[in-house]
Amino acid sequence: MKNIFTPILLFVSINLFSQITSRTVNENYQKPAAAYDSLTNIDLVNTKGDYRQFIGQEILVLEKKGLSANNRLTEHMQYMSFAKQPVKLSTTNTKEMYNPIKDGYITMSDPKAIEGKYFKILDVVEGTNENSSNKSTFIKLQRKDNSDIVYYNVGYNGYAEHISFLVVGYYEKLKQLYLNKNYVYTTNYTEPTIAKEINTNTDIVVKLNSEWTCSDVTLMKEKNSMTETAVLILKNDANQEIAAGTQKQFNAGVKLTDFTTKEDYLAKKQKEAELKAQKEEEARINAENERKRIEEQEKQRALQAQQAKIQDQKDAAAAVAAKEKRKQDLIAKYGQTTGALIAAGQVKIGMTAAMCIDAWGKPRDINRTTNTYGTTEQWVYNLKSYLYFKDGILTSIQN
Repeated sequence: MKNIFTPILLFVSINLFSQITSRTVNENYQKPAAAYDSLTNIDLVNTKGDYRQFIGQEILVLEKKGLSANNRLTEHMQYMSFAKQPVKLSTTNTKEMYNPIKDGYITMSDPKAIEGKYFKILDVVEGTNENSSNKSTFIKLQRKDNSDIVYYNVGYNGYAEHISFLVVGYYEKLKQLYLNKNYVYTTNYTEPTIAKEINTNTDIVVKLNSEWTCSDVTLMKEKNSMTETAVLILKNDANQEIAAGTQKQFNAGVKLTDFTTKEDYLAKKQKEAELKAQKEEEARINAENERKRIEEQEKQRALQAQQAKIQDQKDAAAAVAAKEKRKQDLIAKYGQTTGALIAAGQVKIGMTAAMCIDAWGKPRDINRTTNTYGTTEQWVYNLKSYLYFKDGILTSIQN
């Protein structure tokens, strides 16, 4: 049995470790587009290739207004970006141009077939350039009213800023978010804000903390722009209406970020009032606590003063009692007259040394002289007080 299974195991091992594989780089990989959130309009100038997020969205090609005769060339060039196939067009290559018309010496797409028309974005593809291997980015569109397929060349010859798309979902989102909502003007600008009243074309001052209601979301053309842009129409209690840009100031007036919803404004004011009341209550409590602390401190001081007074009275009474007891003790020891005199701190000739010590205390120094006549002593108390003794009896007082 051993000899039978050994070759089989060897064959399986060889097959497991002898398989060679090959792989290639996926050169056609495209990073998944970010999910569209309806809060962004397509920007043909600044989106920089991130157009796939708009696939499936419906757009409106905005009409250009107020073009001057001097902008004739620009007016033509912007309509040379629409083709029937993803091929870059030029003045010499107009075969694939969408809905071409002749305007003077230039062939271009008919603006009436593009402006004011609704399209659906089907895809974002790479296309070819005439006489070049470079690729161009095309947005594949389907016209809503006749199902025409049109390829828009993004950034053709730098003229992307002359074509403006409005994403319908973005416009609808603006209406959903802002229409009939109440706002308060809460800008941080220190200077008065001037805005154009759209019904009378007059300048009005937008006052700080003034209240406005979004009465409409519409398209309006700025003074120095060729195309319209989505704006909010705000109305106050005086029925004055101004246009507010969603991202920037409209006609150098106001923008949405200069306003706060009334709900948030009132909530903020309520919070500020609560915070103010809280601070005032904290200040009141602190003041009350400080008053109580000072009051308690004064009580403690008064109590300590009273206790000190009582103690002083006790000490004084004790001192009087001690003095009286000493007097009585001295009287009992030396008799009424001498005891009272000693208790009063007085000495007289004839007192003994013990009596003088009881009256004046012990001296600072004693000068003693002994001769055949006996012993004399000089007790020194200070420079002016001296007592003189002979044989222990006071004989002289110098004071």
